[in-house]
Amino acid sequence: MVNKQAYQEAYIKYIYMNMKTLSFLIISVIILSNANAQDKITVKDAREINLKARETVRGLADLLNFITTPGVPKSELLANIDSSYMTSRDKIFYDDKVIIENDIDPASDLGKTTDVTVGKYLNDLDIKYTKANGSIKFNINYVSGIKFKDFLFVRVKFDSKFDSKYKIKNTGYTTKQREAVVRVDRLKGNNWTALIMGVNFYNPADTIESSQNNVPVLMDTQTISQDSLAIMLKRDSTVRADSIKRVETLSANYIKTADSLVKGNQFLPALEIFEKAKDLVRFSPALTIKITSVKAEIAKNTYKNYKNKGDDAKSRHNYSEAIQYYRKANKLRNGADASLQPDIDALIKTLGVIDLPKNILQAGIPEDAVKECERILGLKENKNSRGSFPELFYIEAMAYKKILERKPDESRLKDKIIENFNLAISYFPNYTDAHIARADFLIEFKSDYISAITDYDALINIATDESPEIPFYYVKKAKYKDMVRNFNGAIDDYSKAISLAPKVDSFYFARGELFYRLNKFDNAQKDLDSAIFLNGKNTNALFYRGLNYVKIKNTYKAGIDFIEAGKLGLQGPQKAIIDSISHGYFVTGQSCVVKHDFINADSAFNNALKISSCNASALHGKAEIRFITGEELYKKGNSSAATDSYRESIKLYNMAIVCNPNFSDAYFKIGSAQKKLSENDFAITSFSEAIRTDFNNINAYVERGNTLSIQNKYAKAADDYLGALTLLKVKYDAAKKDNDAPVIKEIVNNQSKAHQLYGQALYYLFNYGNALITLNQAIDLNESNADALYYRGLVYYAQNELSKAIKDFEKALRISGNCWYYYNNGRAYYKIKNYENAMVNFTGAIQADTLNIIKDKYFLRGLSHFKNKLINEALNDFGEYNKTESSKTDTAFYADYGTAQLFANQDTLAAKSFKQAIALSANNAKALYGLACYYAKIGQFDKTFDLFAKAFATHTLTKEDIKTEEDTFLVELNKDKLNRNRYKELKKSYQNN
Repeated sequence: MVNKQAYQEAYIKYIYMNMKTLSFLIISVIILSNANAQDKITVKDAREINLKARETVRGLADLLNFITTPGVPKSELLANIDSSYMTSRDKIFYDDKVIIENDIDPASDLGKTTDVTVGKYLNDLDIKYTKANGSIKFNINYVSGIKFKDFLFVRVKFDSKFDSKYKIKNTGYTTKQREAVVRVDRLKGNNWTALIMGVNFYNPADTIESSQNNVPVLMDTQTISQDSLAIMLKRDSTVRADSIKRVETLSANYIKTADSLVKGNQFLPALEIFEKAKDLVRFSPALTIKITSVKAEIAKNTYKNYKNKGDDAKSRHNYSEAIQYYRKANKLRNGADASLQPDIDALIKTLGVIDLPKNILQAGIPEDAVKECERILGLKENKNSRGSFPELFYIEAMAYKKILERKPDESRLKDKIIENFNLAISYFPNYTDAHIARADFLIEFKSDYISAITDYDALINIATDESPEIPFYYVKKAKYKDMVRNFNGAIDDYSKAISLAPKVDSFYFARGELFYRLNKFDNAQKDLDSAIFLNGKNTNALFYRGLNYVKIKNTYKAGIDFIEAGKLGLQGPQKAIIDSISHGYFVTGQSCVVKHDFINADSAFNNALKISSCNASALHGKAEIRFITGEELYKKGNSSAATDSYRESIKLYNMAIVCNPNFSDAYFKIGSAQKKLSENDFAITSFSEAIRTDFNNINAYVERGNTLSIQNKYAKAADDYLGALTLLKVKYDAAKKDNDAPVIKEIVNNQSKAHQLYGQALYYLFNYGNALITLNQAIDLNESNADALYYRGLVYYAQNELSKAIKDFEKALRISGNCWYYYNNGRAYYKIKNYENAMVNFTGAIQADTLNIIKDKYFLRGLSHFKNKLINEALNDFGEYNKTESSKTDTAFYADYGTAQLFANQDTLAAKSFKQAIALSANNAKALYGLACYYAKIGQFDKTFDLFAKAFATHTLTKEDIKTEEDTFLVELNKDKLNRNRYKELKKSYQNN
């Protein structure tokens, strides 16, 4: 009975091989491509052509993945490139002249590319593309109708995605739309071959759906529609996909069987089965690697190979390795090959001698190991053959080294160690372990780098050309040469190591780090770039490249490298260096701030943040620039721009706090900015946070007190000022103890200021007695404290000690021309009826009040003018005050304004002003009396007496208040005896009440 599975496998293989060999048959059949234009294209032909074109484009993807897979032997890679356009079963290109629009550079695109031949394209892909398994993917979107123009062809549109990177620029790719022009030729009957004539970027302007040059497809002599054909092609594609999947499954089973044979060291049968699998699939990199590996195993799995390896191991005194190779050789020997058992027995005996002291040393008993070595070397049979056991001298040296670690003061041990290493090497000059151990010992205990370099020279000479250790020996030499300042020699050795092992990132790093120390920053940059390209997680390379970027003034890239290195884990000293660099930029920025060079300051702070993105001090520095700018704009009266600057500063201060949650000064400055913005509740919270994070923040206590004073919370403000005074006392005592005169002077001035503020709060609490005490202390500490003098003057003013008040105000004014000093000095002079000096001080207040914060200064100067009988000047000042919003609700002003207007014979305006005053306050006696005078002037005496009665009824008028008005405006009224008596009775009635 026929084996059904075997039959199916044979059938599948036949089908697939028939598909694969069609292109190969080109050499044995006559291609009738020119005749194809006249041939009829049947539905069967069209279906086959469509499938073949798709398979060819998929074959292109397979070829590209083969080329870009790591580990594929170069010989196999080149062979497959050649076979892709030469006559072979794997041919997919028409010939080696096929042109491809180059897409290896990710920047390439439609209209932005170069044309290259297929051979150059594939070789460039091998060199310039970062290799990765299965990284190239094609997705076929559309196959055009069959066309004729010199030959039959189809256009195949597909999406091409390269998932790895362009090695030259280390950049990735995006998906690109590509098009392959696939030529089709009839072989025989319904057999067709499909070969690529060109690959280019798809041009939507030349749509693939176009029917231009299409060849009709016939079914029973009738032309079939494209839609019907498309349905058939879709069904064919599904059937062919299932067939390919069955072939791939069979290939995978072959590979699985071969892998099992490889594990059992059955390399020849494994190779045969791998080759069967290869017959089923083309361009399989994984299978090619397996076959190459098996062939290598077959090549080395011979008696001669293993014997040579054993001889080499024996010459290196690696007896265990030699025994293993000899045993493998013995298993493979033919009749003509000599038995190696005697050699094995001799080596086992030698190992028996060496292993005993070695095991004792490994057991941690170095003294006994030394004794055992001496015992063996002292045996009679060994006295004349001491050189046969260099290992014993090596073991003895290592044992003495262990003893030295326990007894570091026994210097004679160092001599014994060197002596034994020297003996081991003299008896066996190629003794690798002894050279390495002696070099390490010379470095550790004698700092003898020159001798250690000599040992590594010997190691390089000992090693075979293909030895993987040689590059590492050069690196060791380079490090030792670096230590003795032979920098050129070190660079030379690093370069040799790199030439032998160009893909070891640590070699590039070591040379780059040395170039950096030698200030050869361009060379350092190249090496550090290479190290990071090979290993993006090389923390030290990232750190040093960051340092190198700092040197070449590219702080942005430096910061990126430091961040990446930080993610991988920097050491404490490295973090300290980064912080130091960032701090250096911060210090530069601070010095620029002091010079008011804000542009360079901001640039320096930005550099600090590029190096260390969370440098709280640098963020604070940037905030300071905005805060200071806000202060300056505010003083210039540009409140809108000042507000913007304050808000920017708050944002930056908050960022500083995120980086340093206990940044007391940042909280303090936020509070200061919020205070400027009249956001007093927020300001108090910020000042409180400043105090929480630093209980000794005197400024925070003071400014919180100032903000509370703005809110008229003087009792709480007084507590904060007392807190500041307590801290200042502690600070003063410490400075006094250190006899630090400049600091003492600064503290004393601050104490004076705190006493002044405390006195100020007490003044507003009407606690005049204690206010005087603390203000006196403020002035005693600093006679130039103008505010303390001013507030003491206010206390005296409140206590009606006006001469003392004026004396303090005058002293304050000699120190500072503050508008409030002038204003209140003017009030004091006005109160003692020194109207001349009152006018002078109110004028000073007007001139000094550039921000217009004193609302009634013109009004009071107008009153002073009026009292000095300067009516026109008074009216001018009253007119200025009348323009302000404050005047609109000031009943006293309108009464005085009306009086001045009445004296200036502006009677109508006077009446209007008096009425405005009365409208604001019906019991304004002065306005009522003034309006009565107005009516008296115009002879309306009934209204006059009615208003006089109301004025006198308030019981607020004094003789002095009305003396001038009586003499001036009641002349006509007093001419009439009846009116005169009536007025006297009215006054008498008021005075009696």
